[in-house]
Amino acid sequence: MKRFLLQTMLMALPALAIAAEQTPYYSDMGSKAAGALDPAWKVVNLTEGSNTWSWDNTDNSQTALTGAATGAMYKYDNKNDADDWLISPSITLKTGVEYKVSYWVKTSNDRDTEDMDVYLAASDDPTVLSAGTTLFTYKEYKNSTWKKEVKVFTVAADGDYNVGFFIHSPKGHYNLFLRGFTLSENVDIPAAPTGFTAVAAPEQELKATLKWTLPTLDTDGKALANPLDGVVVSRDGKQIATLAGTATEFTDDATYGLESGFHNYEVYVTYGTQKSRSATAKTGYVGPVKPMPIPFECDFEDAEMWNLWTVIDVASDGQASGNPATGKWYRWQNTSLTGNIVSFKNPNPSVAEDDWLITPALRFHGAGKYYVTFQACMYSAANDKTCQLDFYLGTEANAAAMTRHLKEYTTFPSNTYPKNTNEVQRFEIEIEQPGAYYIGIHEHAAVPAQREVRLDNFAVEADPSVVPVGIDQAVAEMPYRIAGNAVLFSEEALTQVYSIAGVKVAERVADSIDLEGMAPGMYIVRHDNVTVKIAVR
Repeated sequence: MKRFLLQTMLMALPALAIAAEQTPYYSDMGSKAAGALDPAWKVVNLTEGSNTWSWDNTDNSQTALTGAATGAMYKYDNKNDADDWLISPSITLKTGVEYKVSYWVKTSNDRDTEDMDVYLAASDDPTVLSAGTTLFTYKEYKNSTWKKEVKVFTVAADGDYNVGFFIHSPKGHYNLFLRGFTLSENVDIPAAPTGFTAVAAPEQELKATLKWTLPTLDTDGKALANPLDGVVVSRDGKQIATLAGTATEFTDDATYGLESGFHNYEVYVTYGTQKSRSATAKTGYVGPVKPMPIPFECDFEDAEMWNLWTVIDVASDGQASGNPATGKWYRWQNTSLTGNIVSFKNPNPSVAEDDWLITPALRFHGAGKYYVTFQACMYSAANDKTCQLDFYLGTEANAAAMTRHLKEYTTFPSNTYPKNTNEVQRFEIEIEQPGAYYIGIHEHAAVPAQREVRLDNFAVEADPSVVPVGIDQAVAEMPYRIAGNAVLFSEEALTQVYSIAGVKVAERVADSIDLEGMAPGMYIVRHDNVTVKIAVR
């Protein structure tokens, strides 16, 4: 992952029970945004072969048909027979209720066959599952187009049940894909709203406009017999409005608790006792730009975050073509595994560079030491002999306000991409007066030349000795704070802890979580709409 350490802590997480899911339960089985399987799903590789169930990152066709842009896949193993389980989270089911399980399935081609069984049992243990109810059996299955499978069933006892996909194809067979898993009562369920957009208002107005198209069909493609009952709108995981079943748009503002920032919206429809899957959309930055809390990190992968940086082309020689473009700082949208970076490339050795890249406003929450880290390189040793890169601190996002010089660099390791340098640049800032500041990066010419400077993984963190200016103020300005071995939040909410592999290791509703003695590695703490990345050594 393209990032740097922002907090180093010892973590201890008590064993916490994870509540079972309720019907209707939906899962795409994978997350395109996270590039991983749905962390609620369990993978068991019995033979420990080189391949097993993973995120479907290869086939994104027919999204409109399946209703899911990603999913799960079993990738073939040339040396080992498949012996691999993909198991759903626990889902609460009751006697006397007729349930329906459905999903989409396909193979890579119509030549290589796959063998798979799908089971239901009140356990996520493969041994128990294989002795449970058989929902589907696939023997020498081949079908290179998506097929929807549907099974109606009941259970003999109330309890929490799991669905397990057990693939046992011979070695050397190709891939099998799954997506769009649903388990619900056997009643009509409306399809999800379509065409969902969430657009931030211009001119930093604190407002976002949401629009969508209502479904007219159920999940089986049949016309809905009755009108929709309602439309439910959520922001960042919190429900903010319930609208009439005819509503096709909504304006979010301070009336509904909207605050400045990036936001994720969901919308679904209700139909009797059932609800549809959610449609999702993400806004650009909404409202007046607030200083961003420290620790701050930017790996330039997110376009909305990049839009908060300020680019100043003093020489007015920037060109918007090429990859990277030339003559001013550009975000280079690199499609390779290296990910996105920022780059300054001078196209004309006769023109002196004079170009600024300025961070969003950053909230330095206390007096003391802060550290700036980043990776950087020159494009080539042959042509890029030197650079003139200076870092400044200022109170506004313009060149005139950059009054305090912080650090000068005249060269960097010559490599194709910053991450290939295996070298992190680091310098210290001493802050006397807490407040909002900007860090400016000034590329200018000591000697005009054809050169290219590349940067990535920019971060600012506070020294542990920095004390926030008042606890109440700190909580208001920052989404979280650290106190000893605890992460403290401003209010109680669902708090989840994941390993870097996306496996949920703890979950509870709380306003803090005490951390101590966790195994070394990277962890992600999610609290409402706040995400804290933590490295444990």
